[in-house]
Amino acid sequence: MVSRPAGTRRWRRRLRRAAYAALATLLTLTLASVVANALTVPPATLAPDGGSDVQVGGVRVHYRHWGPAGPPILLVHGFAESSATWGPTVDLLARDHQVYAVDLAGYGYTDYTGDYSLEDQVALVDGTIHALHLDRPVVIGHSLGAAVVGALALAHPGDIRGVIFADGDGLPFPGQDVRRVPPRWIYHLPYLTTAYRLGTRWDRLSSLLVRAQCGSVCRGLTPALVEAWMRPLRQGEAERALPAIAATGILHLTPEQIRRIDIPRGIIWGAEDATSGGSLTGAKANLGEPPTIVLAHAAHLAQIADPEGWAAAVRHIVATWPATGPA
Repeated sequence: MVSRPAGTRRWRRRLRRAAYAALATLLTLTLASVVANALTVPPATLAPDGGSDVQVGGVRVHYRHWGPAGPPILLVHGFAESSATWGPTVDLLARDHQVYAVDLAGYGYTDYTGDYSLEDQVALVDGTIHALHLDRPVVIGHSLGAAVVGALALAHPGDIRGVIFADGDGLPFPGQDVRRVPPRWIYHLPYLTTAYRLGTRWDRLSSLLVRAQCGSVCRGLTPALVEAWMRPLRQGEAERALPAIAATGILHLTPEQIRRIDIPRGIIWGAEDATSGGSLTGAKANLGEPPTIVLAHAAHLAQIADPEGWAAAVRHIVATWPATGPA
C-alpha cells in the first residue's frame, strides 16, 4: 500500500473543507433568497401613475402626452425604460410641440404580450400613431429604441416625418452573437430575482444606477423621476417578461438596412457615451452623416443629463429637414 505524503493529505483535507464550506454557503444563500422572494412577491400589474391607454391590434398600449398644440413628436424608449423616463425634456419640447411617449410591449404599463420581436414593436408603434391620429410625427428612439424607429422608417416611411437616433446606433452590441441567448432557466434562478427586486426597490441603489448613466452632469435627475422609472419594473408581469424579452435577442438592424432609411434623420449623442449606445461614428456613417448634435458632459442618458440641451438639439435637427419629401 502506497502512503501519500503528509503535505498532500493536508491539502486534500483543506480542499475538502473548502468545498463543504462553499456548498454550505451556497445552500444558505439559496434558502435566504427563496425565503426573501416568497416574502416580496409583487402584484402582477400596477395601475399607471399617469398617462392614458389606447388599443392597438387588441393590445392595450400605454402612452403619455404633453403639450396642447404643435407638430407631433413621438418618443420611443430603450431597454428597461418606459414612457415615464424621459425626464423634464418633455416639458421643454411641449412648449411648441405635442409630445407623445409610448411604452413598448413588455415595458412600462403596456400589456405584456410575450411578443417582443422588432417586428412586433414596430407594429405597435405604427399602430399607436394611427390610433392617436398623429400627422407624420418626428419619431425619436433612445438606445434600443433607435432600432425600433429605424425599422419603422423602413416599414412605414409615409407615416412619419423623420427619425432621430438618440444614443443608439440601431445595431447589436459589439462582440455579441445575436443568434445565441442565455437559456431561459437562468432567469428563474432565485438569486437573480432577489437582485432584481433589490435593484428596483432600493431607492438609493436605483438612483445610483440611473445617475451612473448620466455622465458628468445629471441636471434632470430627481427622486420623482427615479420612482417613476422603477415603479413599472416592480410589477410581477415585468419580472415574467424578462426571459421572453431576452429570448428575442437584442433588437437591431443591419448596417445595410440603416443605410436604406430614406426619410429625414438625425442623431443626438452624449459626448461621454462611449459604449452604451454603440458607435456614434458608425451611426453617422450608416445614416449618411445626418445633422448630429453631441452634448458635452452627457453620457447615455443625455436627455436627463442636459434636458435643455437635448430639447434644443431636437429643434435644431428638425429645423434642418425639408418640410416635405425625403432627405
